[in-house]
Amino acid sequence: MQTKKRFTYIFSFAVFVLTAVMGITYAIMVQQEQKKTDEVALSTARSALTQDKIFRFWATSHGGFYVPITKRTPPNPALKHLPNRDLNIKDKNLTLMNPAYALRQMMSEYTGLYGLKGHITSLQLLNPDNAPDTWERKKLQEMQNGAIVKEKYAFLYQNNREVLRVLEPLHVKEGCLKCHAHQGYKIGDVRGAVTVMLPMRELNEKKESAIFNLSILYILSWSSGLLFLIYFYRKIIQSLSAQENLHNELITKEHFLRTLIDTDSNLIVTTYGRQIHLANQALLDFTTYKTLEDFKKNHHCICEFFIEKENFIGVHVNGKNWIEHIISTPQLSHHVCMKKDEHEYIFSLNVKQMDIVGTAEFIVVFNDITELVHSQKNLALAQQIAKIGHWELDILKNTLHWSDEVYSIFGLKKTLFHPTYETFVNMIHPDDREMVNEAYKASLTDKKEYQVVHRIVLPDTYEEKTVEEKCTHYFDENGTVIRSLGTIQDISERRKLEIQLQEKEEMMIAQSRHAAMGEMISMIAHQWRQPITVISMVANNLLADIEFDDMNPESIKKSATKVLEQSHHLSKTIDDFKNFFRPNKKTEPILVNDVLEENFKIVGKSLENNNIAIEKRYESYTPIDIFSRELLQVFINILKNAKEALMENKIKNPAIVVSTYEDKTYVYIDICDNGKGIDPQIISKIYDPYFSTKDEKVGTGLGLYMTKIIVQKHLNGTINALNYKDGGVCFKISLPKRSEKNE
Repeated sequence: MQTKKRFTYIFSFAVFVLTAVMGITYAIMVQQEQKKTDEVALSTARSALTQDKIFRFWATSHGGFYVPITKRTPPNPALKHLPNRDLNIKDKNLTLMNPAYALRQMMSEYTGLYGLKGHITSLQLLNPDNAPDTWERKKLQEMQNGAIVKEKYAFLYQNNREVLRVLEPLHVKEGCLKCHAHQGYKIGDVRGAVTVMLPMRELNEKKESAIFNLSILYILSWSSGLLFLIYFYRKIIQSLSAQENLHNELITKEHFLRTLIDTDSNLIVTTYGRQIHLANQALLDFTTYKTLEDFKKNHHCICEFFIEKENFIGVHVNGKNWIEHIISTPQLSHHVCMKKDEHEYIFSLNVKQMDIVGTAEFIVVFNDITELVHSQKNLALAQQIAKIGHWELDILKNTLHWSDEVYSIFGLKKTLFHPTYETFVNMIHPDDREMVNEAYKASLTDKKEYQVVHRIVLPDTYEEKTVEEKCTHYFDENGTVIRSLGTIQDISERRKLEIQLQEKEEMMIAQSRHAAMGEMISMIAHQWRQPITVISMVANNLLADIEFDDMNPESIKKSATKVLEQSHHLSKTIDDFKNFFRPNKKTEPILVNDVLEENFKIVGKSLENNNIAIEKRYESYTPIDIFSRELLQVFINILKNAKEALMENKIKNPAIVVSTYEDKTYVYIDICDNGKGIDPQIISKIYDPYFSTKDEKVGTGLGLYMTKIIVQKHLNGTINALNYKDGGVCFKISLPKRSEKNE
């Protein structure tokens, strides 16, 4: 241990020396790079100042120069005191450009080519644009106070960026007096200064790039040295670490186990079988002890808290210690009951055996399932109320599990009956067994859920029940079913109600048809009036011929033929109306247009006698599987209501438009009239049973109610009534087309 510490100190010192040497040399190199950057910046700024001064001296030595006056080069206001600032030579206007004016124009128009911009500044300004800033004013004042200044520079931050400012004094030359003599300057005076500002961004970027590369080099060098030291250090102490590592490993494992069990909400203990070795915080909280030591002062085993109850483990089971029993029966579920604060808690047990440093130790996990047990009880109660149970078929183990409610539905006692698939099939009604078996096999083949309604026969009382069964399957990676899970619900009461409702609806349909019988008789009277009149006229003619002895075979034959024709018409009318009351036993493929035409044979004469025009727009020619008699009743009900509305409201030029059309899925029938429509306040109630706007002696309130029942439940379609803005109402019916299976 001490040897390892000594080598650790040596290693630490070596790392410190390496780091210190590398750090010092790195700092020196960075400082030199900074100095180099500053020197380059100063050299650049001085070159720019020299460039400006050369041009200024050249232009001053020539007294400035004249250029044509243009918008680009107007006369310089700062030189207005010179009598010869502007000249006219050969009708060309010229103006004098002094060095400052010329430089400003060059810097403005040739920014990219000229380079750094300098400018003249002074405390006595000729041009206000050359006013000094704070730093320039300070340096000019120093010169004015007699300070001998050759050059001044400073690295400053302006507008959040670093710049280099360089200033040189500007002495009055003889050529300067041409423009500045009126300011009182003499040759040799310092009349101001020439300054230049160099942005440091580009130079700083180069400096930072160089420093970055230098940093990488030093980091790599330092890392290489450090890796060498680490390698050397590890090699030296490796032989000294074996015993210490073993010790640390034991401590780490114990700490890990301690942390693991303390962070778990389940109760966890480690035991050799009879005494607790370790316990997590959850167990201490449950037993109301602060520490394991406090627990051990009063108890040796957690099993002392077990409550002896049926179906729960106690301290000893079948002569074995509770741990031994759990280890010897891994196929069973094990539960214990313990009490805290007068409340009983139920735990499931899970035991794992571990070898820790050659010693066998058991980890026991107590999982609190109290809420789960209560939930299962509530689920069983809910299933009992809803008369729905669940089952699970394990194909691999060939076991079938039923919930308590399934036993109740089948009238069986759980303790006296062991469910199997075969016994379940035997309780299915003999007429339904093949259907259920085929549905189950088909769902396995198609790998889909199935739902089937069938009957069962109770084994003791032979009572029949109707149940609804749903099932889903689980498959292995090879597609072989391994488990089926399903529900079974007793729907006997619901089935009875459905049958009663169906019988009631059929009775109301019949009632509706019978209620229409009076209307039918009226229509028959309309249909028969003309043929009877014709027959009566023929009979009168025959009597007259007999009276006047004017009989001849030809006239008798002609009269008899006319009587036969009218009798045939009367017979056909009876057949048409008889078909209306003939019930459908099954659906049949038929065109909607044909049903409408059959409808007009019955009600057409009544509409015609009331001067109601009929317009037919047939655009659907796909047969659909329907109960044609029931669809006929729907059409008669709607047309009868339309006729009565048109007559009641005394509509001028009453008309009914009947349209059929279709798309890929449905056939549509629109029956529209030009009446006044339906009151918006009652349009939602027109399908209610016994709701009618007519007198009780005239309307029963069943027509549209049965119409909707027939369309929705018997024909699987929809019906809606819509008012038009211009008046009138339109009943829109949609019926599904024939399926491919039926075709």
